[in-house]
Amino acid sequence: MLKNVMCAGLLMAAAGAGSAQLTEISFDRFVQSGVVGGADSDPVSTITGPMSGAWNIDHFSSAVDDMNGGSASGYQDSDIGVGAYSGYVDAASSAFGDGADNANAFALSHYEFDFLLSGTEDYTLDGFVNAFGEINGEVSEADIRLVDLSDNSLIHNWSISNGFEAFDVAGSLPAGSYRFVAEAYTIVNRDFANGFGDSTATVNFEMTLTPAPHAVAVLGLAGLGCSIRRRR
Repeated sequence: MLKNVMCAGLLMAAAGAGSAQLTEISFDRFVQSGVVGGADSDPVSTITGPMSGAWNIDHFSSAVDDMNGGSASGYQDSDIGVGAYSGYVDAASSAFGDGADNANAFALSHYEFDFLLSGTEDYTLDGFVNAFGEINGEVSEADIRLVDLSDNSLIHNWSISNGFEAFDVAGSLPAGSYRFVAEAYTIVNRDFANGFGDSTATVNFEMTLTPAPHAVAVLGLAGLGCSIRRRR
C-alpha cells in the first residue's frame, strides 16, 4: 500500500514537472474599424475577443457623403488553446474623395499573449505576412513577432508593408517570460484628394509550445520505476 502511494506521488510530481512549465499570463484579442466620409462618419470602435477558445469576427464600418466616403473591416478568425495558438488576422480599408472634403478609413486586427516558462519549451511557428497598399501611398502593415520580455529582444520578427513573406521555424525557448504578437492594420486617407485608394494586410499563423524532450522523459522514468516496484 505504501509503495502504491509513493508511486502515485512520484507520478503526480513528474506530471507536474512536465505540465507546469507553461503558464499563460494574459491574452488580448480585438478588432477595430472606422470611416469618415464628408459629413457622414462611422467612428472607430472596438470589439474585444474572449480569453480562450475560438473567435471569429468581422467588424465592418462604412460612411458615405455624396462623393466622399469609404469602408473598413477588421477581421479575425483565431483560436487560443493551452500550448496551441492560431489565427487569421486581417485588416482592409478603402476610401474615395472628390477633393472637397474628408474621406478616410482605418482598420486593425490584433492578437497578443504573454506567457511564462519555468523550463525549456520547444516551439513551432509557421504562416505568412501579406500587405498591399503602401505602393499606392496608403498605409498597410502586417506584423508578427516573438519577444523575450527579459530584455525586450526580438526572437522572431516579420514585418511587411508591401508584399508577401512566408515563415516556418522551430526551436527551443529557455525558462523566462515571452510575448507573441500578430497584428494587421490599414489606413487610407483621401482627405481633400481626388480618387480612390485601398489597402489590405493579413497575418496567418500557427504556433505550438510543448515540453522539451527531457521533461517528457521524466514522466517516462517515473512510470518505469513504479512498474518495476509493482513487479517486485
